[in-house]
Amino acid sequence: MATATETPAHDAGGCSAVRPWLQRKLDLKGFFTALNDDFGGKFVAMLFSAYFGVKGAGYSLVTNGQLPYYRDYMGVGAVQLQRLRTFALTPWALKSIIGALSDTFPICGYHKIPYMYFVTTMGFLSIMLLGFADLGDAGYKARQGNETSEDGNGTLTAPSVTSQPVLAAVLFFFVMLQLATVDLLTEGQYASKMVQSPKTGPSLVSWVWASYFLGSLFVSSFIGPVADNYDVRTLFIIGAPLLVQFAIPLLLGWFGEMKRPDAGCCARDTQKIKAAPRFFVVAVVMAICAIVLNVSSLFIENAVVNFVHAAVWGTVMCGVGYWALPRTLAHANVYMFLAQVLYFRIDGVLDMWFGADERCIPGGPHFDQTYYVTVSGVIGSVASLAGVSIFQVFFKDKTFRYAFWMTTVLKVVASVFDIIMVTRAHRPAISDKVMYLFGDRIIGDVVMQLDFMPSVVLVSKVCPPGYEAVVYALLAGFQNFGSQVASYGGLVLIDVWGIEINPPVCTADGLWSLIVVTHMVLPLITVPLTFWMLPDSKLSEDILAQYTDGAVEHLEPDWLNNGADGGDSNRLDASLLPAGTPAEGTPWAAEKDSPCGNPVEDASPSPDGPPSPSKTDDETASPSFEAAGNASPYSPPSGLDAPEPESPLNPLAKVAV
Repeated sequence: MATATETPAHDAGGCSAVRPWLQRKLDLKGFFTALNDDFGGKFVAMLFSAYFGVKGAGYSLVTNGQLPYYRDYMGVGAVQLQRLRTFALTPWALKSIIGALSDTFPICGYHKIPYMYFVTTMGFLSIMLLGFADLGDAGYKARQGNETSEDGNGTLTAPSVTSQPVLAAVLFFFVMLQLATVDLLTEGQYASKMVQSPKTGPSLVSWVWASYFLGSLFVSSFIGPVADNYDVRTLFIIGAPLLVQFAIPLLLGWFGEMKRPDAGCCARDTQKIKAAPRFFVVAVVMAICAIVLNVSSLFIENAVVNFVHAAVWGTVMCGVGYWALPRTLAHANVYMFLAQVLYFRIDGVLDMWFGADERCIPGGPHFDQTYYVTVSGVIGSVASLAGVSIFQVFFKDKTFRYAFWMTTVLKVVASVFDIIMVTRAHRPAISDKVMYLFGDRIIGDVVMQLDFMPSVVLVSKVCPPGYEAVVYALLAGFQNFGSQVASYGGLVLIDVWGIEINPPVCTADGLWSLIVVTHMVLPLITVPLTFWMLPDSKLSEDILAQYTDGAVEHLEPDWLNNGADGGDSNRLDASLLPAGTPAEGTPWAAEKDSPCGNPVEDASPSPDGPPSPSKTDDETASPSFEAAGNASPYSPPSGLDAPEPESPLNPLAKVAV
């Protein structure tokens, strides 16, 4: 007689056997009971507000809504679209300075809440203006058939571009500033809670991730249909309540930040800056680089000038990084920065090409937003999750060098699908929608996630215990800035190739060869660098122990060493460190419960990267920018943490976030 486990799936006995197993695995009641007992229902609800409404829904709305807004409403072409979207992402490169400011300048005794009130107000006002203000260009009316523009020969010409798109980009900037700030400061708050309840910490991270993922899917489910059938500004009118609702848990006191009893309204707290001054210098330099570069790019249309400008600032940042970071970490940081830079971004052209009409791209795919964002985006998100599982199975026992060069090669190979689409080589045997869904969204998103995961593990392996928060925030800025440099580099090559997609004026000849150069040839340059700049260790090994060989000074910069030489004025003063920081030997002393430990075993992604809870809390913080919490350099974007996602919807896309 067959046992219950051997009963066919359609048999009632099988169902009765499977049901208890599912109930044990999906014990939602126990999950929420544990969260409520350890963190409080109000705090859990606040996290849902922040990650479902603000970062999940808000980030998806802004990143996916910009394409139809600029293209259909403002008449912006591919090149300017890419410049404007790059500018809007600037706040994700400012996370470290935001954390430093909130740590150093508490307002009325609070380090986080007043800053979040401010950015929530700015984000709400900005998205309301995007929804109601009449910033549209002639291109919108032309596409609605109300008017056309012709040159002297009766040929349709591209609509003129005024300063209004720049104003729109500034408004998008302030919306992104809200997303980045709320993400950063909320991370700091729940990281401190996780220190107090470490056993339930992974469940809290899972709740944050689930909230973000649901928010992204919720917004993506209606972005396409609304953009296709209504005034695209309706998207931002719908999104405004999602952003401003975060003020409710703040007003109700659910955030849980304790007021400093010894702080006035304009007090300064320089303890953390004194404890780690070079980290603060890097944050300031990074902020200056990002702001100057992206603001100037709004008014300088010469692609070469902007790229040279970006390359110079990027070189400065790398130099400062070598000055401030441990050598092994500095090498890894520059490698990951170059990996971003050498994947020149041409997403403005590709997004416009996929959605261009018959007049612009004869015989093209002509995707509407419903398919391009909603249908394929949801499927691509599931593919990204599959990429995490594939990485765990096939790469967790490999070396860092192998993981990085192999995933780079896979990313290059995946670019073949874009070439097939552009050259129309798949027609008529395979439809555009099937080819795009299978190639770009399923295989492409899996490969992009595989390419992302080694960075998650590497940074968590080489981060210095006690300095995780600030190091993660700084590396987030490096990654995001590298993506911006790549965007300006892509604009140079778009100009060299003479490609213009500004309907109805369109020149896309040679787009396939541009993809070969930007997404295949240039990324392969990083492959030999893996054997020079990355440690030859397995992802599961202890890099700190292996590469120091008992001498920590080989890994750390001199100024972080509390060695026996007594230390000079340029070294870290242990007396400045808050309670809980190792005061003897090196502050890099390995600890078993360090957030850097065992990232391969716990590599389930959070919205901004790996669940790497900081050791800080509001009372006993490590010498780092407390507000940075467990900020990861892979934000979504969690965006960003985050560089602009390669696809319309990918909750795991590298965003600052």
